[in-house]
Amino acid sequence: MEAMELPELTDRAAVVAARRGDAAAFASLVRRHMGLVRSIAIGKGVGAADVDDIAQETFLAAYARLGQLRTPDRFAAWLARIAHRCAHGHLRRQESAQARELATAGPTSEAAAQDEHDRASDRASIVSAALRALPESLRLPLAMHYFADASPNEIAHALSLSRGAVDSRLYRARDEMRRYLRRCGLDGEAMELLPSCGPVVLAASDVAVEEVMRRLDAAAPHPAASGSSDLAVAALGAVACIATLSAALGFAPVQWGGLRRPAQHESRRQRNAPGVVLFAPSPSTVRLLIRPGDEAYGWVPHDPTRDATAPTRAGTDASGAPMAVTSNAYGVCKPIPPTSGEVTLRLRLKTAPAAMDACLGFMFGGSMSAQTLLRKDETDTWYCNRYVAGNAPVRLGDARGDWRDVIIVYRTWSGAYDLYMDGALVAEDETYDPSVVGLPVTGVYMSSGRGDGGWPLHFSGMRVSARDGAALRAARPARALAPRPAPKRDRMTLHAGELAGQALDPSRPQVRVSPGNSVVGWLDVSVLNTHKNTAEFHVIETPTWGAPDSAYRVFPAATPHGETRHTVRIDRRAPETPGKYRLILAGAAETEPGLVASGTNWPVGSPVWRNGTDIAEWSEELIGGAIANGSVMAPWLHGRDDVGASEVAAVAVEVVVERM
Repeated sequence: MEAMELPELTDRAAVVAARRGDAAAFASLVRRHMGLVRSIAIGKGVGAADVDDIAQETFLAAYARLGQLRTPDRFAAWLARIAHRCAHGHLRRQESAQARELATAGPTSEAAAQDEHDRASDRASIVSAALRALPESLRLPLAMHYFADASPNEIAHALSLSRGAVDSRLYRARDEMRRYLRRCGLDGEAMELLPSCGPVVLAASDVAVEEVMRRLDAAAPHPAASGSSDLAVAALGAVACIATLSAALGFAPVQWGGLRRPAQHESRRQRNAPGVVLFAPSPSTVRLLIRPGDEAYGWVPHDPTRDATAPTRAGTDASGAPMAVTSNAYGVCKPIPPTSGEVTLRLRLKTAPAAMDACLGFMFGGSMSAQTLLRKDETDTWYCNRYVAGNAPVRLGDARGDWRDVIIVYRTWSGAYDLYMDGALVAEDETYDPSVVGLPVTGVYMSSGRGDGGWPLHFSGMRVSARDGAALRAARPARALAPRPAPKRDRMTLHAGELAGQALDPSRPQVRVSPGNSVVGWLDVSVLNTHKNTAEFHVIETPTWGAPDSAYRVFPAATPHGETRHTVRIDRRAPETPGKYRLILAGAAETEPGLVASGTNWPVGSPVWRNGTDIAEWSEELIGGAIANGSVMAPWLHGRDDVGASEVAAVAVEVVVERM
């Protein structure tokens, strides 16, 4: 009678049996997952001579901690994390040893250099070099796919990534390798050599399995017999393991320093590479709120009365990831369920250089209130605002028209956030507006353009996740902030003056003249322009009598950024009809004086008159505000049939026409 072949155990069944001491069950796990472990070692950059050592170390550690695996069905993902830790530790030890050797080594011989040149000339060696040149986040899934024959779903499961993220990384990895090969004079078909370039045979041979089992018998206790000390070691090992996963696991970014206590993680700068982003383990469950690939869906216009457009699909970016584009100058928002805790936004951004603004931030609370945390201004500079410095802008870098990788980590309990650009921490523990402290995040906000003019802002790979926990809040507590100083506003001040031979009282400027008489004299005024020098700022003088489109006059002196003082010459003729009139000086950031006089925003194109926004048509209330404060929020035409409000610096003199 032929022996009946027993069905192969599932991972779950094998783990349960191995916990009971079934060596054959654990051997089946070794045989099944040896290729996965070796491919991870290759993907981490471990040399061919050391891959087997890493594999054995991984399975020894897994066996010792088998009793701590809570979900046996996820053995492969759990084993992958252990393999990461073992490979990472090996590489660090190797780097230390190499550093010591370099300190005492002499110059490389010509023969050795020639040998290296000969190896590099071989096609397979070049393909291997292309693989080593990839960043780990791309090299690891590629090695698992080609060397362990892992499917994208299996890679996603092992690395805790979405299927879309794995597909994107595989596409980017292949694309970057082909570019490397072309630079080396090889065509893209050389990629076919990749499966044969694995430094070791990944399949688990009987010899490899026997060696692992032999070492287990010699060194490892039964997994069920692990005591409290083993658990403590395992806890430390798990923390170190997760720390090596970096971006592949998508945990929230912090500056990863040395491990001090297994239950506490502190944000500090990496000793050897300041500013480089690594990823620390999460003390709580990570909730995924927006997934990569959903960039173009679920957006609503922030102000649909001005611009009702929403982002649309725009093909794929250079990595093959889905891409979206928005050109809404008034903003769009992508709602999420009200979320408290630590909220992390990750995406890639690209905007072509132009005198346009681009903003990125969050929505808060139950209203459509948006807070901009990252901005590109009209000078093509990325910056954020520093509340503790009076909301002063903090320059982060130039917008060169290329893709920028952006990560914003926002903490709702403190209203503070960290900002990363292209893997570097550029702003840490910044606070934008204390009024939103404690409010949940309710959406992502974007805008791009200026006035009514939209400008394309491309983005891809958007991911929003959240986590919460007492450990997080204890590690990054809220700061007590002093009240924010009142923001500077455009302002005009009347210091002195004389009209029609009468000295003016700056607090209540008024002159009395007869109908048709001359109103000639001067005004001593200062102008505070809070806009940058790249923005034009025009001042006009206009009476409230006569035709608004022809009666205004242009203030001839330049009014650059900051405060300037001027003497304004006045030469007018009073109206023939008795009554109370005004002479108004007004200044605003528009591209020509006629736009200021007509109260028209520059994207409209040309001044629009007699529609209720002309400065000569201001109400008594607006004119009184100008006299009292030197600045008013005046009606302003932002688009055809779209009247809003705009800040205007202004002063006024009352001209009383009466028969004397």
